[in-house]
Amino acid sequence: GAVMSGVAAYMAAARTLRLDARNIDVEGEALFVVTHQSGAPFVVRAGGLVTRVLGTRFVVRHYASDRAPRVVVADGRVSVAMAGRGGVTVLGAGTLATVTDSGTIEVARNVVLQEQTALIDGSLAFRDAPLADVVSELARAYGVEMRVADTTLAKRQITFTASVASESLVDVLDFLSTA
Repeated sequence: GAVMSGVAAYMAAARTLRLDARNIDVEGEALFVVTHQSGAPFVVRAGGLVTRVLGTRFVVRHYASDRAPRVVVADGRVSVAMAGRGGVTVLGAGTLATVTDSGTIEVARNVVLQEQTALIDGSLAFRDAPLADVVSELARAYGVEMRVADTTLAKRQITFTASVASESLVDVLDFLSTA
């Protein structure tokens, strides 16, 4: 983890953080715990999505292989906007914002936080996710290259949880293959 004035950041695998006072660029995934400081805004940029903190705990995710950046709020509030565009959306706890293909912000409420923040705690959690997405996340978490060659199998939806902190890739793949 990294600690700055009023900020604690916990980073997941394959991430890059570029810090400039209370302005951060993220490639990858990081959990932030931020104390609001009047006159000193905390801003996180990821793939064109600009998140301004209002005092909170939240996750920003944007890997180069992701379709779009996303922000999920665990506690408190943040505001999000697309860089260079008007319009701000305020997110509260249990809210997920993603960027659509057209560049607008889509909001989902009452998300399952454990699924959205699991990698920060050393695990992965999926609910009705395509197998291709599960394999992609496992590859990222374990630092290997994997893909599902069968396109029909790749689309099959699966609910799956793995502890990447305590289980070997072989054990996880063995369990996944039986599922």
